[in-house]
Amino acid sequence: MLLPTAWLIAWAWREQPTAPSYGGVTCEHGAVAGDLAVARDACVRVPVSAYALLCELAGADVDGCSALRQFTRCAECEARASRLRARRESERSEIAQLDATELGHAEVWMLVCARWLRHWTEFAHDATRTDPPGALDNSRLLEASRSRALPHLRKAIDYRGVNTAVWNALLRWYGGGPAICRGSINLYAEEAPLPAGASGCTAETAALTGHC
Repeated sequence: MLLPTAWLIAWAWREQPTAPSYGGVTCEHGAVAGDLAVARDACVRVPVSAYALLCELAGADVDGCSALRQFTRCAECEARASRLRARRESERSEIAQLDATELGHAEVWMLVCARWLRHWTEFAHDATRTDPPGALDNSRLLEASRSRALPHLRKAIDYRGVNTAVWNALLRWYGGGPAICRGSINLYAEEAPLPAGASGCTAETAALTGHC
C-alpha cells in the first residue's frame, strides 16, 4: 500500500489519529493526479497490515478507506486533460490567425475588459489556470444603465482592443457582452456603430441583464 509521507509525518504528531488521506496526490477517482515521478517522491510503501492498523487506530473501516495501491494515472483525468489541451491549442491557434495590431478600412476596435482577457490568457495561452474564464463580461467597464463608460478606466490596464474577428471568436466560445465599439482603443472616444457581422452579445446575456 502507498501512503503520502507528509500525511505519515503529520499523523505521528496528532493526538487524534485520522484515516489515511492522500491530499493532492490522488484525483477524485482514486488514481495518481499529475506527474507519476512527483507522486513516487511524495509516497512511501507500507505493508497492508500496517495500513489496516492505521485505519483501525483512526476508527475507520479499512474497506471504506481510499487506498492507493500502485502508481497509475487516471484514464478519465488523462482524457479530460487531453481535451483541455486540444481546446487551448485550438483557441490559441485561431486567435493568432485572427489577431491584428492595425485595423482595415472601415473597421472598428471592440473593447474587452482586461480582467476577463487576462483570465482567458492564463487559461488558454499560458495554461497557468485550469478554469475557463466564463462569459465575456464587459459590464465592469460600464455604468449600471450600460449607457456610459465608468470614469477613470485605463487602456491596457482596465480594457484592451481586439478586432471584430477576434471578438466574434471569443463570443462564439464563451458568450457574453455587451459590445463596446470605438474607432480607437479609447473607451471615452465617440461610440462607433456595431460592424456588420459582429455580435453585440449573446442571447443569454441579454436575457439576464436586459441590455445589449
